[in-house]
Amino acid sequence: MTWSSSLTSVATVSSAGLTTGVATGATTITATDGLILGTAALTVTPAVLVSISVSPLTASIAAGGTQQFTATGTYSDLSTANLTDSVTWSSSLTGTATVSNTSGSQGLATGVATGATTITATEGLIVGTAVLTVTPAVLVSISVAPLTASIAAGHTQQFTATGTYSDLSTANLTDSVTWSSSLTGTATVSNTSGSQGLATGVATGATTITATEGLIVGTAALAVTPGTPPPPSPSLTMSPGSGKKRTTVVIRGANFDPGQVVTVTYLSKAKYTELCKTSAQADGSFSCLGKIPRGRRGGKRGDHSIVAKESSGRQATAKFTVTN
Repeated sequence: MTWSSSLTSVATVSSAGLTTGVATGATTITATDGLILGTAALTVTPAVLVSISVSPLTASIAAGGTQQFTATGTYSDLSTANLTDSVTWSSSLTGTATVSNTSGSQGLATGVATGATTITATEGLIVGTAVLTVTPAVLVSISVAPLTASIAAGHTQQFTATGTYSDLSTANLTDSVTWSSSLTGTATVSNTSGSQGLATGVATGATTITATEGLIVGTAALAVTPGTPPPPSPSLTMSPGSGKKRTTVVIRGANFDPGQVVTVTYLSKAKYTELCKTSAQADGSFSCLGKIPRGRRGGKRGDHSIVAKESSGRQATAKFTVTN
């Protein structure tokens, strides 16, 4: 018996009578034995989807990270097609990861929390799956604040480091990062417990302050300006610097704070005697008259302290020598 198809472009038939659809259409299948034949009509419909494969088949991302999945369909005629944009995507555990069906991002999975979930692509009754594992969120960036700062030499500036993770959470990393200065001759920055991130100006210039955690870094710019010299210390002189008890002395001070009330006292064996009280002038100077006390308050022969103290606490000391 001989088998044949009237349109082999639509379907073919084997010597055993097994037909194979080639393309959509209709054909006549004929069985011939000598002069005797029989026929049947065969209609070939479009190829149908028989399976979906999802790739990658397994994947791992950190919480907050993403993974693009693709769906490939295999049809009854063994042809294949990319179905990523047409299948319906789903995650078995949306608390672990979600997957998008939004136009332009179909198949894009996003890690939510640590765990494992099954990502499924569905077209009608045909499904394809993949496994996605979500690991803890990882550090993706460090920001240092303030981003720019300026201090005088000898002064300090506190910097802080904030880490941003793959799940968009943030954390204060000031105490755990490693701090460094690009120019330690301009400024240093502390890694000592309790003062991490505290920069100290050394000399005029500019330096970069860096916070490092593994391979992640954050930076800020620090400018150091000339330092302001500290004010000169108060000084005290008296004339004469020695003499008998009840000697009148002229007491002069310099470098006191303008306008501050200055009290001058004489000290002998823990006994204080006020010699004079006045106010510092605009240039920080003052002068007043005082009389060395007599008797026990004047003390024995030798040196005795004269103390000039302003109301803010700054003071200066001189000596008066009692001769008898």
